[in-house]
Amino acid sequence: MMNKVRKGYSFIEAIVAISVLSALIVISLNATTSSADTENINKDFLVAELLAQEGIELIWTLYNTNLLKFGEENIEQCAFMLPTFTGNANNCNTSIIKLDNGNGYIIYNNLLNKNVEVDQFIGINEISDDNAFDERFRLYIHEPSGMYVNGAPTAGLTPTKFYRGVFVSTADGTKIIEVNVSFIRSGGLPTTITQTFNLE
Repeated sequence: MMNKVRKGYSFIEAIVAISVLSALIVISLNATTSSADTENINKDFLVAELLAQEGIELIWTLYNTNLLKFGEENIEQCAFMLPTFTGNANNCNTSIIKLDNGNGYIIYNNLLNKNVEVDQFIGINEISDDNAFDERFRLYIHEPSGMYVNGAPTAGLTPTKFYRGVFVSTADGTKIIEVNVSFIRSGGLPTTITQTFNLE
């Protein structure tokens, strides 16, 4: 019996090989695209976490400044007095120049106004899921410094996908800061990162 020596591949074998190779290429491309999407999502979450932490630090700085200014014996009523308050500790309870319990705030960084030496806190009543993407909460990148700031679309500010609101609660003798940073993930999924800090 004669054995035939086989030379080359049949047409069917070539089609199968091309199909397998094509499938491997598609899987490889999908994995690369998925990896890039995951990297972008992770970056967005990291930026949101850092912006929330920064919001807490801004209020923490305000609190500590007031502690030094009015003394520990007056911190209960003077904890959240705004930098523009010029009165003494006796006026803290009656003044409206403070962060109020239950209100939400945005923080205008003093980089935006060279005539203002301190950050400005603007009250926006309740911050809720319904208004998390209100344009007043939008953060911009201040091009000269690279800092994220609240503001309005003016020269030197580039809008970002991030929105930040700061919430202060002083109910029941506690002093709690809550910061919400919201953004839209790829695919249109709204996401909010929340950090809280108890000053007690």
